[in-house]
Amino acid sequence: MLLKSLVLCFVLMSSRAFSHGVEGAGALKEGLSYAVVADFHLRSASQGPSDSVWSIPGFLMGGEATPMGKGLNIGEGSLSTVYKLGDMFTTARLEQHGNARGVELSNLSLGYFLTDSLYFELGQLTSLAATYQRRSPFQDSHVSIPVVYDVFWGRHYTDRGLRFVWQGASASCGVELWTGDRFPAAQNDEGNGAGDIFCHMGLTHDSWEFLGEAFVFVGDSDRRQDDRYEGGHSHGVQTEDIPQSFFTGTVEVFGVSAQPKYKLNQNYHFGVHAEIQQLQMEGDLLLDTRQTEIESKLQSLWVESFFQFDQTTFSLRYQHLRYKNDLFGNGAEPITEALGIGGVGDPIRRSIALRHSFDKNLQAKLEWQDNSAAFYREEVVLLGISWKYLGHIEAPL
Repeated sequence: MLLKSLVLCFVLMSSRAFSHGVEGAGALKEGLSYAVVADFHLRSASQGPSDSVWSIPGFLMGGEATPMGKGLNIGEGSLSTVYKLGDMFTTARLEQHGNARGVELSNLSLGYFLTDSLYFELGQLTSLAATYQRRSPFQDSHVSIPVVYDVFWGRHYTDRGLRFVWQGASASCGVELWTGDRFPAAQNDEGNGAGDIFCHMGLTHDSWEFLGEAFVFVGDSDRRQDDRYEGGHSHGVQTEDIPQSFFTGTVEVFGVSAQPKYKLNQNYHFGVHAEIQQLQMEGDLLLDTRQTEIESKLQSLWVESFFQFDQTTFSLRYQHLRYKNDLFGNGAEPITEALGIGGVGDPIRRSIALRHSFDKNLQAKLEWQDNSAAFYREEVVLLGISWKYLGHIEAPL
């Protein structure tokens, strides 16, 4: 109830807007705008075992949350485009990430500005709810993806759907309706539907800036399973060794975040980012011939402090996941053991990162992680390089 109340308070707040996704009609240029991003990193150790399924004890995982290996990894390679003609626009995104084989068309949509501040978009979309789903590597001081997005969202939520977004002088809010055939909702061909509401906001006063957001996501699952290692994504794992479990029920995710920042002067800034998410899951869990009822409450805390001096940013990040899985029935004990959702203690990650921007298109990062026993490796060092290129082609007369 407390988290739901916080969400409601944030949604009702009035503040200065900052936009994500498509810009307002007046800000978006006529013609073709495009962005090319290449993000690579080296890891001192793999994120998970190479010959078995990677999972974090206590959590049912899915989506595209596959482990990064030791050595060179592709964080993101993408080409994103937005073409605007009058009040209509189209978006497309070709992407390769997480060492997946081949390039996929992750986004393809058609949109229309009903007014200068209100638009709708229809097609294959990535959700605008939750902070990290909208971030590019250039907006993050760390190399690694926050753990909660692997566990709660399968790295990110991309689905076929429709969204309406309003962008005013003091807030950006929207509603998204999904087919619901992606994790954490139903992961099958039929999908029972999902939806979310979100609000982003910001405040400025003298040398202070404040960014905040809130969202609620609700989805139905119909025989959702972990298919991360199927369809060319086996990563050397024998798929016949993967426990075939199916979840049918409801999933709800709530979240709030806040980021105050203080500018000492034009070149020196410091601030804090704090984000809380909670996932509740209730339904039936089937494994082989065994079935049990499950009620899960999963919580995530992400707190980060950062200090920026000139082109360099130093940051400290703390992440803490908590879980409470209650299973009922004769199959409860064997299913808990087989799927590893009994857990071995709360997953906790502490990390330190240093980012340097050589110019607006090129940056390097160094990160050190200290992980609790719930993770595959306790200490990891990562070195990353991110490059981008932005361009625009005017619309023909």
